[in-house]
Amino acid sequence: MASFKKFMDDESLIQSVQDLFESDLGSGDEIKLAKPWSAKKADILNMWRGVKPNLPIFITPLKKDRPIGSKTYGEDGIRITGTYNFIMSVLSRVKDMMNRENPETRLKLVFRSISGEKYAIPDQQSYAFYINLERRSKRRSGRPKEFKLGGI
Repeated sequence: MASFKKFMDDESLIQSVQDLFESDLGSGDEIKLAKPWSAKKADILNMWRGVKPNLPIFITPLKKDRPIGSKTYGEDGIRITGTYNFIMSVLSRVKDMMNRENPETRLKLVFRSISGEKYAIPDQQSYAFYINLERRSKRRSGRPKEFKLGGI
């Protein structure tokens, strides 16, 4: 397993992410894949401090060819778990994500209770909230084509 420090040294991750936001976001350029690694807390905090504040959220829609009902782990998205108050306070910081609900893309949203599940904290009402982005199809299946009146 490669180290996070080597990844940061080799990839200049902070700079590459910042360059991405300063360039054309629609270019489709991908960051090359790295070997799996796990960062230490001090390294994560150092990286986090170096990120410019208020970058727009750059989220790639889910792949169209993924099987229906498949997991979205590893795809761009946000998962927030905890109490209702915690989830709402985090959502208040990412309200610009709501702009992704538009004619080209739609938000895939899940909000559910996790209390009573085997990983839930006893005596605490907990929740899970997920956000992913999907591309809209040109026309929904089953929806009739637009009807146009001729000559009127």
